[in-house]
Amino acid sequence: MNTIKGNKQQRYCLCGYTIWVQYNLAEEVSDTVFWNQENSGSSINKCPVCRKKLDIDNLS
Repeated sequence: MNTIKGNKQQRYCLCGYTIWVQYNLAEEVSDTVFWNQENSGSSINKCPVCRKKLDIDNLS
């Protein structure tokens, strides 16, 4: 399987909190991973500040 793990992009939740986004692209499966820090930390699925579920279309 051919997998691409790209660098993280800085985005912002609607509340203003910084969210780091990483796209993992493969031939069969694509995935978007949200992180609370650029170089370390944990993957997240809700904003730690406002607790809204993260969606790439709602981040600026």
